[in-house]
Amino acid sequence: TVPKKADPSAGSAPRSEAAAGAGSPQAAVAFSAQALAKIPFDRAKYETVTTTTRLSEWIEAARSSGRVAFDTESTSTDPHRAEMVGFSLAVAPGQACYVPLQHRDGASDLFGGGGLVANQISLGEALQLIKGLLEDASVVKIGQNIKYDLLVMARHGISLAPIDDTMLLSYALDAGRGNN
Repeated sequence: TVPKKADPSAGSAPRSEAAAGAGSPQAAVAFSAQALAKIPFDRAKYETVTTTTRLSEWIEAARSSGRVAFDTESTSTDPHRAEMVGFSLAVAPGQACYVPLQHRDGASDLFGGGGLVANQISLGEALQLIKGLLEDASVVKIGQNIKYDLLVMARHGISLAPIDDTMLLSYALDAGRGNN
């Protein structure tokens, strides 16, 4: 479970250690990767959030840390047609949650043809709660290909800012490393 107040330094190297890896962007990334690899992976620290009370606590933890990884789950790769079925938040390495919103009963998959699964926060309630965090200029929103999430959330009247995109950061640091 997420603490009531997140420790903003959780998972971060001390500043003097981080500075030691700062000779180049690649060296800083390698240093950070080594530090993060030392953090144990514990599935028990990941939570499915099904109440507005718990979602509010996760939102407060994100505000306290000043950064949050954010990702939407949807029914399509086209952000202009996708229906949002959930989202995830991570406030520190090893501290993350998933918020199901519109999962459905169905034989084929969780987006299937049946009725809504029980024990989910309604889409409207969740969006009302998360909007303030996603639009808070003091909290950096981090995502992989976050442009997709920006478009999905814009359809719900929410603007994410400020943002960091790990896909773009990776490209800037390691352009040409692979064949893609």
